[in-house]
Amino acid sequence: MADHVDNNEKPPLPFQTPMQHQMGRIYTQKIMEMFEREDFRSLLCLFELVEQDETHCIYKVSERENLGVTRMKELVHDKVADKAYYSCKGFEFWGILCRHILAFLRMKQVEHLPDKYILKRWLQSAKSGVIYDKNHKEVNDCVDGLLLVKRSNVCKHASDLIDSALLCDEGFELLEKSFDDIRGKLTRLVSSRAHVEEPNGDVGTSYPQQRIKDPHRVKVKGRAKRVKGEKEKAEQRHKRRCTECRKTNHDRRSCPKLASPSSSSNTELGGPVAKNLQPT
Repeated sequence: MADHVDNNEKPPLPFQTPMQHQMGRIYTQKIMEMFEREDFRSLLCLFELVEQDETHCIYKVSERENLGVTRMKELVHDKVADKAYYSCKGFEFWGILCRHILAFLRMKQVEHLPDKYILKRWLQSAKSGVIYDKNHKEVNDCVDGLLLVKRSNVCKHASDLIDSALLCDEGFELLEKSFDDIRGKLTRLVSSRAHVEEPNGDVGTSYPQQRIKDPHRVKVKGRAKRVKGEKEKAEQRHKRRCTECRKTNHDRRSCPKLASPSSSSNTELGGPVAKNLQPT
């Protein structure tokens, strides 16, 4: 999917600079996003020449990170190799130019990124080219022999033929007759290859084919039970029971057994006391 996006879609370019147009054509989408972030942050870098000789130039780079926070670093420009080096080692680590070197190139009015700052691993054409095996030998036709590639090519040709034949009845009849002829030839070819060559040189017939019959139909045994969730199973396992009647749909406070008139006491609280119970 990433290769499809790189080949068919163009990345958005916020600044429309010549360097962004250049890298948008060759970089992949992911690497282009990282390059645009570094290019945007390079606007916050300022340069001051500190030391200069015949071979090197040393610049003091002030980068504004936050409001009132500025970080100072050094950038070295090698005049002989015409290459810039920064102390953060961003290009050596990521393979993408950091914002400090991009700001230095903008200061030097370099519109297009030099080839020495472009690595092949991040290009859209990284997987194209010559392929070598572990013995450093060139591999030729590494995918032409694959069965899936052959099938894909044949399916494409057959699909084109079918689309062309559907335009008229004569073409469809011709294609159908051609398919029947090809099917007959392929059947005879496969049957001839199926003969097994014996050790003495005689060619025997192929092994008899065994056909597997369809299984017997069985009656439907009914609808399956509803699948219960873990929460519902846990609720059923830990249901509280009534301590009086041992049922699960109520507790002792609302137990119908205790609320029935037969189980309640006939003597009301606060009623008259019998004579034999009165104190003498």
